[in-house]
Amino acid sequence: MRHRLIAPQALFAALLLLLGAARLQAQDQKFQRTNPQLLAAMSGVVEKASHYTVRIQCNDDDAALGTVVQPDGWIVTKASELKTEPTCFLQDGRKFPAKLMGVQKDYDLALLKIDASGLPVAEWKKSTDIEVGNWLATPGLGKEPLAVGVLSVARRDMPPPPRVVINPDGGYLGVVMADAESGVGVTVREVQPGTPASKAGIKVNDVVIKIDNKDIRDRESMLEILGKHKANDRVKVTVIRDDEEIELSVTLARRPANLDRGAFQNSMGSKLSERRTGFPVVFQHDTVLKPTDCGGPVVDLDGKVVGINIARAGRTESYAIPSEVVQNFIPELIAGKFPATALPKATTAPERLKAAESKKEQALADKARAEKLLKEAEDEIRKEKSLIESEKKKQEEGKKDDKKPEPKKN
Repeated sequence: MRHRLIAPQALFAALLLLLGAARLQAQDQKFQRTNPQLLAAMSGVVEKASHYTVRIQCNDDDAALGTVVQPDGWIVTKASELKTEPTCFLQDGRKFPAKLMGVQKDYDLALLKIDASGLPVAEWKKSTDIEVGNWLATPGLGKEPLAVGVLSVARRDMPPPPRVVINPDGGYLGVVMADAESGVGVTVREVQPGTPASKAGIKVNDVVIKIDNKDIRDRESMLEILGKHKANDRVKVTVIRDDEEIELSVTLARRPANLDRGAFQNSMGSKLSERRTGFPVVFQHDTVLKPTDCGGPVVDLDGKVVGINIARAGRTESYAIPSEVVQNFIPELIAGKFPATALPKATTAPERLKAAESKKEQALADKARAEKLLKEAEDEIRKEKSLIESEKKKQEEGKKDDKKPEPKKN
């Protein structure tokens, strides 16, 4: 049964009642997702899911969330966030040291084992059973969800990072791109506002097939061609839009120094995951997650797990590994098909304090040496300046003596 769209003004009432519905859809993307009333209304959605959600810490700091997948203590989470031996905190207040048992590197999935039994486990649902626009929730260990959002891009293959070395001085277009499904050209996934692409009228889903009549085969060839241009170069970009070939004139810009999205977003207070690309298959939702809230389940309004949150990738982009993909890997991870390297041992607070004090002592010693070297350099500069001034004064006095008239002879 397909449910109709729910207007923003009716959303709170609909969610408070929950209507017994399996799905709701968002119509207004500007709806405030962090509204306390909305989160409270969604508490029933995540009630069961919070029991199989795990908080994972490394060195007493939050590192990730996890999802219980077997009642005897098997947990999946995000691998790259585990820096030391982890500790798992359950919804019932218990905590356990965890052992890293396996890592599926392509998807950045880790399998942990804790010494527990009878745990509630994830209830799965295929990600393909939900539609773009449906509401999703990320449970934590509390009654309310950590965050909510909507499915923005259904399950899709994620293109691997480009192999070509990007020329930092090359021309800049301002698009996020992926190899076209047809095998020729590049599909525009996102147009950054205020960029040459935006000003020239390039749109999302345009397929770039030529730049200055040079064929674009894939992302690598497009980056290579752009890298040969400079800022302010005017180029002709040929795109396919709605089966029609269109030529657009684009004036390229200088490639921003902080083009790395992670550095840019982090500077704006929106921290992104360290590993946020290169997953073979994902779906995308607009939930605003912390990197430390990845690794856990994302559920639909039935409270069923449709995926594992794997990365905060952009201001309004979070990626999840589809549930059907995760389920396929669980038996292989448990069977040891993806062995993992042991993590460094976690340190205690006194050990970390001692290390910090040692680091401070070293920094102070370095500072003292630097200050000594600075003083010596400044003294040398003053000395040399004084010698130069003295020499200059002598030269000026010599010139004055040369100009004095010779005494007249009688």
